[in-house]
Amino acid sequence: MLTPVPTKRGKRACTPPAPGHPAATVERQDAPTEEISTRSSSVDIAEALRRTTLRAHEAIRRDVSDVDVLRSLQAEITALDEEAKRLGLRALRPFLSSLRRKIESSF
Repeated sequence: MLTPVPTKRGKRACTPPAPGHPAATVERQDAPTEEISTRSSSVDIAEALRRTTLRAHEAIRRDVSDVDVLRSLQAEITALDEEAKRLGLRALRPFLSSLRRKIESSF
């Protein structure tokens, strides 16, 4: 039987500096930190995915032969795929690869 080993050191309470000590009068002027939120990234990627999917559907349905439109769609899909990979949204990748193949077959 294994004995559980603590993996995290307990927090110690800090005592305030004595009055008149130089550390008591110095205030830290740290730059504000930027909060990282996957929710806003997920909302952004969902909106971009909807927009790109609708554009791709219209391009395929109308049989658009404009190479610039198809290349821009291909670039958007590639960017979405990279963003999905960065966010760990593996479930989107098969859909994006299928959409990319449909656009590439329209060239």
